[in-house]
Amino acid sequence: MTRFNRKPLLLASGAALSVLATGAQAQERGACGQPQILTHAQYLITGATAPAVDTVVAIARREPAYIELEVGQRTGVTIETSSGNADPVVVIFNANGDPLLGNDDGAGGLNSLLSLELDPGSYCAQISTYTSVPDGYGTPTGFNENIPLQIRTGLEAPRVDTAGGGGAAASTECFAMPNLVHLDDPVGSGAESLAVNGTVPYAYSFSVADGTNMSLLARSNTLDTFLTLVDVNGNQIATDDDGGGGTDSHIGINYGLPAGEYCVAVTGYDPATSGPADLTISDYNENISVSGGSVGPANPCGDPATTMSLTAGEHVQGVLSGESQDYTFDLTEPMALRLTATSNSFDTYLWLYTADGVLLNENDDADGLGTGSRIENRDQLPAGSYCASVTPFGGDGTGAFNMHLMELSEEALLMEAYNNAEILPPSTAGVEMTDLGLLHRNLRADNAGGETQWYLFEVEDESFVVVDSASVGSVSEIVLFDYEGSGQRIAASQLNSDSLSTRLVKKIGSGIYALAVVPDRSAGAGVGASALSLQRYIRPPRQ
Repeated sequence: MTRFNRKPLLLASGAALSVLATGAQAQERGACGQPQILTHAQYLITGATAPAVDTVVAIARREPAYIELEVGQRTGVTIETSSGNADPVVVIFNANGDPLLGNDDGAGGLNSLLSLELDPGSYCAQISTYTSVPDGYGTPTGFNENIPLQIRTGLEAPRVDTAGGGGAAASTECFAMPNLVHLDDPVGSGAESLAVNGTVPYAYSFSVADGTNMSLLARSNTLDTFLTLVDVNGNQIATDDDGGGGTDSHIGINYGLPAGEYCVAVTGYDPATSGPADLTISDYNENISVSGGSVGPANPCGDPATTMSLTAGEHVQGVLSGESQDYTFDLTEPMALRLTATSNSFDTYLWLYTADGVLLNENDDADGLGTGSRIENRDQLPAGSYCASVTPFGGDGTGAFNMHLMELSEEALLMEAYNNAEILPPSTAGVEMTDLGLLHRNLRADNAGGETQWYLFEVEDESFVVVDSASVGSVSEIVLFDYEGSGQRIAASQLNSDSLSTRLVKKIGSGIYALAVVPDRSAGAGVGASALSLQRYIRPPRQ
């Protein structure tokens, strides 16, 4: 246990930013796992506004100092250093010791300015210094320093030096652009991509976790776009003119951005031009920048000959024979939704627009779908009319495809999981199950229609169960659940590559089991039918 004294703090009467009272004894580790002896002070932040608190942090032997922050409600916090000699660095950590954001020279010169939104919880600001040895000998600068700093509520953009030149003006002015908008976690919220738009020139700032890979894609039908990505200090990370194909721009980061705050500016290649441009931020996709990349339909849902209607919960099969196949749908109330397009004939590319033709989202290859596409809007879309378009990636491909529009409600997600036999439906779910009774040696059942079929059967003794599904039209998957016991999925069939039959073999104990026969719903599959056979084998008694 280490004993230490708290530094005196300047407090305002009634302020929401206040010092926490502590005892003389301290723990060996601080709130974020740091050695407690390095903790300079603790502050409680209980409101969104408060008088600023000034303090001086002592750096001894270049060891970092820590300020612990206890945040009572979500609020912006800004920490700014004002040292005359040293080069301080500020990094903020959460209670798990994970770095959230760092800054070196964001306050101008060598001083730091760190600003971010914090949820309720415990945090630590680490203050350290860069060191250098004057003329090769003597005491290094930054080795023993007193660093004045101020903690205040509210968000502020770090200041950047605009006199350095280097690239387009956006490389130094991104954070200072008047129409700057901050995005919360654009590639970590669970969505495949985030689509935004604006009138060039415009900019978006965002924070990323350490090692983030991402793609930034700017498109416009009226001007030649130019993209610039800078870090919190205004250092240029990347620029691009026509990497998205034609006059569209693409910046792909596949080496992992360090944790921190970044800004992307969308401008015209000719700085004097202005007009509408879409910006899509997504997980890194190397296919975006290849020659022949996908371009959205020129007139989405504007041609009645290629436009069909779609409703939530509907599976439709379409045939792509031209540039695109378009679907319109109406939302009578705000809705979170998922669009899915899959095909065995071509690599699908999926687009989502407003009724006015403004691009909201797009996707090529979704996780788990191979070359299929998925767009998820987990934030509710407003009531209104929308347009979804299916195109072939790279403009090359035709054939049959499946299209599905699904509401992301709890009920719909559960029903999807039941239909895919991912989880066992409870008796209250309304899913019909055919009871086959006791499995003595053989049981049989037939089904058709292309829908998932559920069955129950019982065994009295430990047995090997062999389940076969001989199918026509489309292959079926067989999934086995422990119905009477844990309710967990315990086995699934393996496809026989030489035919449409599947087989499941599993050793089970006495009890009741549920069996699901899940048909192939891909675009190339026909309406399936299958003959189900269950056989039970028991171990002969030992002699």
